[in-house]
Amino acid sequence: IEELLALPAESFGHQFASHLHRNGLKPDFYDAIQITGVGDYLIMRVRQTHDIWHVVLGYDTSVAGELAVQGAYLSQLGDGFAGLLLAAGILHTLKKDPLGYIETMDQIFDAYHRCKQAAPFITVKWEEKWHVPMADLRRELRIPSPRRQKIGAL
Repeated sequence: IEELLALPAESFGHQFASHLHRNGLKPDFYDAIQITGVGDYLIMRVRQTHDIWHVVLGYDTSVAGELAVQGAYLSQLGDGFAGLLLAAGILHTLKKDPLGYIETMDQIFDAYHRCKQAAPFITVKWEEKWHVPMADLRRELRIPSPRRQKIGAL
């Protein structure tokens, strides 16, 4: 993390390390699992890169930001578990923060549609991209800017 923090501020590596540091996160949050096949590898890779998705898409670690990343998973991976987490998260938001519901739905919708247009994240060798400026990485991955029109404004 210290090495990544020493990179230029606009680099993907610096922004990733700053995200981890700011949120008190560790890059090895998940315990390693025994890889016995492609499925195990993909599960572990998605777990290992979760916070990378936050950074490249620009979503924070709030409930809405976490649900946005689940929307991205659903979009790019067709992840049924992400769909279940989205349903639970939306119900949680309606109960605990009904005024935040629209903003949460905006972020989920935004993430889903941006990731439909983007290159597949599962194929990216993130470890080779630490030095790349974030703007260049987003361009390379065809990540659209966040939507300007929000659901709440419709």
